[in-house]
Amino acid sequence: MKLQFVNELLTGVEEMDRQHMVLVELLNEVTSLLERGEREKAIKVFRDKLVEYVETHLKDEEEFMEKIGYPDLDNHRKGSRYLQKSHL
Repeated sequence: MKLQFVNELLTGVEEMDRQHMVLVELLNEVTSLLERGEREKAIKVFRDKLVEYVETHLKDEEEFMEKIGYPDLDNHRKGSRYLQKSHL
């Protein structure tokens, strides 16, 4: 099942939108590998590409939010930390 990045997900921030699109592409790559039965390759892509990219994205996203004074930054950080601890 392929994920689609739809226009409703665009934030209007070019770099964040680009990174979100890359995240969807990486998730689709892992999913495709699993659907083809290539479990070991999927695990490698997940560990070597996806996890690293998520870490980089969350850092970049939080830096941007801090720069613009995003009012709900603390809650966003909590969500990011939860994702990192429980899923990565």
